[in-house]
Amino acid sequence: MVEKLKWLLALSFLPALALAVTRAFELTDALAGYRLQVLCAVRSELYDVPRLFVHCPADAVLPWISALALAALVLAVVPVIAFQIAARHCGTDPARNVQLFPRLVPWAMVVTAITTFLQGLLITALVSLFAVWATLSWVVVAAIMLLAVIISTAAVIASLRALTETPVVGEDAIAVGRADAPALWRMIDRIGWRLGSGVPQTVLIGLEGTFWVASRVVHTPGEDAPEVHVGRILYLSLPIMHRLERDELGTIIAHELAHFRAGDVAYTTRLAPTYWALEQAETAFDDMEMPFEHIPHIGPIFGWLFRAPTGLFLSLLVHSFHANMTAIGRAREFSADRGALEISTPEIAARTLVRTVLYSRRLSALQWSMLQRARNGQEVTQRFAETFDALEPVDINGEVDAITADMEHEIVHPFDTHPPTAARLRALGVDPARIDLRAALDRPSSPAVAMLPPFLRERLDARLSEWERWHIGEAIAYELQPT
Repeated sequence: MVEKLKWLLALSFLPALALAVTRAFELTDALAGYRLQVLCAVRSELYDVPRLFVHCPADAVLPWISALALAALVLAVVPVIAFQIAARHCGTDPARNVQLFPRLVPWAMVVTAITTFLQGLLITALVSLFAVWATLSWVVVAAIMLLAVIISTAAVIASLRALTETPVVGEDAIAVGRADAPALWRMIDRIGWRLGSGVPQTVLIGLEGTFWVASRVVHTPGEDAPEVHVGRILYLSLPIMHRLERDELGTIIAHELAHFRAGDVAYTTRLAPTYWALEQAETAFDDMEMPFEHIPHIGPIFGWLFRAPTGLFLSLLVHSFHANMTAIGRAREFSADRGALEISTPEIAARTLVRTVLYSRRLSALQWSMLQRARNGQEVTQRFAETFDALEPVDINGEVDAITADMEHEIVHPFDTHPPTAARLRALGVDPARIDLRAALDRPSSPAVAMLPPFLRERLDARLSEWERWHIGEAIAYELQPT
């Protein structure tokens, strides 16, 4: 509630200021005796074109400015209320959220453009009034400010183009076909048949420390051009597979395929483009230079005034539905965990969750250490997955606090966020405090990665590591660029 009041105050600040200023001018007669060339004719004169631009008292425009401020104030308040009503109406019903949220976004962007224009006009009017009061050349001031309004509004409209673009997801991964890894595909087929979920069209293997499913267009690097994958996609982590038992990988695959069975992927696929468009629109707007931003002292103030409506409206729309999305996401993950239990046990599922969290953390640490080595001019490993598998066991005594904290963190995927691992363990009927972390970090007796033929493992690790080294090089090059 406090956050929404902040948004409301920020959006209504300028209109309220304009109302206060115009009222102050009216009460003090500060503009008495000043005249300016403006369109302030009465309605009966609107049809008399030669008389539109006349010398008239400056205070005659105050009612017009008040009306403009009132309109901007309504546009600041109404969306806040409308978004809250819409969010409450949708609640945790996935169908309602999918149906309503994407439809609200274009309207929100239209309101944003109108609000930016109105508040820009208010800035122009207020600055012009002060210019008249200070006996400055108000015509020049108004012309410059009006140009700024047009530029900033055009920037908002340009950012709307992101809403019409199709999001493209890129992953540094390699597709593994049935002929490449028959044992892995047999496991996937068996689990898909037992769950009644069907199987993915594509299995991608990469170096990231997560597992996920999607049903959308995903691009992966190719020899000459990106490879395009469509339909149901399952992503597996090559390094983590080195440290999982086969039955643990099966539990993960069952969890992911349970998302297909429940229709969760279709839900995410319809919402993901909307979130992507919002992010792209916000990024495009943030990257544009606003008028007067480089002017010392006052530049940042004008920049904030022109940017505020867009950023606040986008944040408000996402935040209004965030609680809904979080609740739905949690319910989906708990449901998928229950689906995994159809081919596994609570003990195996719990051990799998803990292993995934712990080794994802270790993999991130390895990737960070390789970046540090590159910064120091040292050699970066040629085989990330092999190097990860060769790491010494974790010092439980030295890292128990960090590991315990990790279990309370959410695991971020490309299209959603999983609940904290500890909450998922409790939902499985397992007390997180009773988890044997040392046993969870034991080297597997039957590694899941053994389902991939040795030559395939080497080829995947070499190719994926090459891309990882390229990204590290790009990061170093970016850091060395002059600021």
